[in-house]
Amino acid sequence: MKTKINTIKNPDTKVEVTIFNDKDILNNILCYEKDNSSLYSKGLNCASSQRLFETLFELFNETQNMHRALYNLMFKKGWNSIDIEDKENLKDSYNLYKSYINELKQ
Repeated sequence: MKTKINTIKNPDTKVEVTIFNDKDILNNILCYEKDNSSLYSKGLNCASSQRLFETLFELFNETQNMHRALYNLMFKKGWNSIDIEDKENLKDSYNLYKSYINELKQ
């Protein structure tokens, strides 16, 4: 019987067990960047001037780029993985989304 692979993952990079190892530190920074992105996004919606908006937008983009770089580094080291979705679930999600779009058009 053929085994189905449901996760794409690099080999796990071994880390020393200490109070904080590289994986723990990067995971904390990743969460921090994610929270900052969310806060900058909210700030963009409330910016009272164009100059403030542009400053926040630049910070938002830098934060998003850093978040992506950290995620990619953690994936490369095998500390993050991507689950492969079942084809049938993807079809169901697509059909549900499509029905929502059609309802909005009416």
